[in-house]
Amino acid sequence: MGVARKAPSYAAVRPAAREAGAGFALIRNALMLAGIAVGPPDRRSLLAALIGGAGYLALACLSLMLSRAGDTVSPIWLANACAVAVLLRAGLRCEVPFLIACFAASLAANVVVQLPDSIALFFSLANVVEIVAVLALTRVPGRAPPDMNRLGDLARFVWAGGLVGPVLSALVALPAMGTSLEQLRAGAVTWFLTDSMAMVLIVP
Repeated sequence: MGVARKAPSYAAVRPAAREAGAGFALIRNALMLAGIAVGPPDRRSLLAALIGGAGYLALACLSLMLSRAGDTVSPIWLANACAVAVLLRAGLRCEVPFLIACFAASLAANVVVQLPDSIALFFSLANVVEIVAVLALTRVPGRAPPDMNRLGDLARFVWAGGLVGPVLSALVALPAMGTSLEQLRAGAVTWFLTDSMAMVLIVP
């Protein structure tokens, strides 16, 4: 004897889909306000994301391997600085795939060195926040891409990449840096110095 099956109702699915769509639209608008290119992904953007993600993973693993035993923060973080350098010069139509690739590569690198999932997530989110913040503050809407041979562009980058971006990312990563005040302070200071130093040395 057959049992009648109730047809699936999509009434409950539609609000969730609308909420997800609204969330994506909010993220897209925020990226646009930050000066991140969100045009239709083309072949060049996807190829840059593929190559950039692989390069980010290699640099992240190298940086993490330089850290001392027991440390979760590398003495120098090359990956974010190189990602910023590429995006400032590449002129991609859509930079979102590149940022997603960097996030995925950061997660993978932290998994390779066997950091806990929660720490890897915080650190990877902090890395993307830093990249976006530095790009947003270095670029000027309506003007040509930044040229580090121009004093104004260079000064704006040093302020963004040497100070603001690393501070913001350190704040995002702070919950994963320990439980005591001393651990949090030491972790945040180390994070800031390693990211700031790499930005100022590599990008210009």
